[in-house]
Amino acid sequence: MVDYVVRILSFCPQKVDIVHSVLACPEVDRLIFPAVLYTGNDSTIPINSADQFNIASVSKELVRMPDAQKVEQLDDDQTLVIAELRGENNIEFSSTINLVQSPTPNVINLRFSSEHLQSEALTLSNLKKLFSELISVFQADHASIYDRKSIHRSKHPKYLRTANFRSYPIEMEWLTYFGPQMIELLGHERFTNLHTCVEKYDLHGGTMVILQEDPFDEDNPQHQERRIQAERELHLS
Repeated sequence: MVDYVVRILSFCPQKVDIVHSVLACPEVDRLIFPAVLYTGNDSTIPINSADQFNIASVSKELVRMPDAQKVEQLDDDQTLVIAELRGENNIEFSSTINLVQSPTPNVINLRFSSEHLQSEALTLSNLKKLFSELISVFQADHASIYDRKSIHRSKHPKYLRTANFRSYPIEMEWLTYFGPQMIELLGHERFTNLHTCVEKYDLHGGTMVILQEDPFDEDNPQHQERRIQAERELHLS
């Protein structure tokens, strides 16, 4: 079994209600609900839709605030919000939202496995729809789907670092979205020279690259070589 992660990164300042907006995306709703929401201290509560999500249900251990403020006193200028859910089908959702301007990105993760692909609970078509929805709602700067084993790929992951201390991942994954700022920094001409992919198209001002139709497997040498070749064509390696 292969474990995958959908990772959506955004440097755009957010509000607390962004978690509700993300959970309300049609593909997220279909994949996650019914679910349980982790509320802290290993406890959970059932929720069946985004409308039932209430940040006040989450322990202050997960909603991190200075001066031991209570959850009910959320302050959009200084709060870090962490929300975690597990769907009935074992697809996991998590979010880490900084409600203050920061060089650290806001993150949305969805974790699933090759079993979800084999059962067609998830297909490449579904994943493309999921990306389109999440990138728009979350105002994403970067998004990808990767085999979790890829975190051991290198001791020194590759990033595009900017003068304002932001770091954008630039390794190719099964699906990779390069947002408008990344396209501007890397240059459009790099993507003109990219041929090792099954699909490449404009999306929400950025570029989506689908490396291959088959789910990427980090243990497959042919898949590894395809990724490396795509990175060469983009001059990322």
